[in-house]
Amino acid sequence: MSSSPLNLPTTATLRPTSGKILTVVIGLFAAVGLFSFIYRGIPRDAVQYGLLAAAFVYLCWLLFWYPSVTVEPSGVTFRNVARTFRVSWPAIADVRTRYALTLFLRDGRKIVAWSAPSPSRYAGINTVRPDLAGLGRPVGDRGPVDASLEVTSVPLGDVPSSESGIAAIHVRRAWMALRDAGYLESGTIEGSGVTTNWNTRPLLIGAGLVLLGVLTAVLIR
Repeated sequence: MSSSPLNLPTTATLRPTSGKILTVVIGLFAAVGLFSFIYRGIPRDAVQYGLLAAAFVYLCWLLFWYPSVTVEPSGVTFRNVARTFRVSWPAIADVRTRYALTLFLRDGRKIVAWSAPSPSRYAGINTVRPDLAGLGRPVGDRGPVDASLEVTSVPLGDVPSSESGIAAIHVRRAWMALRDAGYLESGTIEGSGVTTNWNTRPLLIGAGLVLLGVLTAVLIR
């Protein structure tokens, strides 16, 4: 174990920028649509479809803004749409990005981050070699970074400009630093498992808005 002082990762929460933009754009379209009813002198339609529009915007927020990846001193938290997974650092065996940022655990399970999908195969067209230096080596490789690594040796999900790539950089940097310092095996970082919780409140709010929106649209005519 290293004799250096304990240097835990700083807390950082990552959300896809594209999801935020999409949610804001949809919210603006919904607001403009409802305002147009009022502007044209048919406020009844605004009332009839107001809750339905709100439900649609809320569902977009739940799908594209609410999910996140949080790197903390105690581990990694994947907040997906339906469930939140809190994984302690010692429980992690590997970090990959084939289809999305995925944690492979020591007990054989894997957890996928909804908020960090891998890019399409066309995303690598504008990626240059210096951006990928050192990213192609395995997580367990502790040797020096080889700047001559071929672009083809790097998984597309590791491209730094992608949602999965930037999240993987944060997770790997913290996990490998703690592992190389000996803190994971020594028990300095407590915990060895996963805590799973259902996102009950957001899901119930979404279901309630959809139900009220549909009832309002049907009953108000």
